[in-house]
Parts: sequence; structure tokens; C-alpha cells
Amino acid sequence: MGVGFGGRPRDRRRADTGAAGGLRLADPPAGHRAVREAPAAMSAGLDEDFLAVMRAIDALDLFAAYRRIRGPLVVTRGQQSMADLLPAEAQEPWRAYERWTLAELRRTEAAVAGFRLHETAGGHDVHLAEPDLVVSLIAPALRG
Repeated sequence: MGVGFGGRPRDRRRADTGAAGGLRLADPPAGHRAVREAPAAMSAGLDEDFLAVMRAIDALDLFAAYRRIRGPLVVTRGQQSMADLLPAEAQEPWRAYERWTLAELRRTEAAVAGFRLHETAGGHDVHLAEPDLVVSLIAPALRG
């Protein structure tokens, strides 16, 4: 049991999918646990609308969905951290979370056929900043 972004208790165990040879997420390292256990620090000073969006995102289990894919899936990840946009006390836990997320994305790519991770030099909104790049990453997957 862990604590979600909004301070809600939530079960962080992952079910065996069978689709990827029983792939399970590794136990989150200390940095990820720090993010899960510090909801007050993570939400300090943030706008309520932003918090509502983050709570909704936190409820998703994207890695479970990634492990169940049956066709090509292209995931882009900007290398520029968003930590500097957060309050000072939340920056290091967020960076730890980003490191954990990258490690999980790499593990998923290694284990799931059809899953492709592409890191870009930019930030979170690569689809807005570099739409031609995103099209060039997706088009080959659509062609089969």
C-alpha cells in the first residue's frame, strides 16, 4: 500500500499480465517511495486544478497498460526535467520519480515486443514543440 499524489492510500502491487511473460514492475526504489510518501510536499503551493489533473494521472497504471499492448506503441519522453516547475521541497523527490520512470520505461521496452521508447532533448510537450519529430517516430510503427 502506498500514498498517491493527493494523499490517498492506494495499492501499488501489480498484477501478473501473462501478455509479457508475467512481467511485473520492480519494487520502486527509495526515490519513488519518497514521492509516494510526501504528498503534502508534492502538493504545497500548487493550483487546485493542477492537483486534480495530477490525481487523475496518478490513478492510472500506464505500465500495466504498456505490458498488455498487442500492437506497436511509441512512447516519447523528454529529457528536460519538470522538477524546476515544482516547489523547492518537491524537486528532488520529483527527480527521483523521473529516474524511476525512465528505468521502468527501459525495462518495459526490453520486455514488450512492439513497445518503443524515444527520448527527446525537449520537455514534456514534445508533440507541441516538435510535431514533425513525433510524426517521424509514429509513422514507421503505423506502416508495420
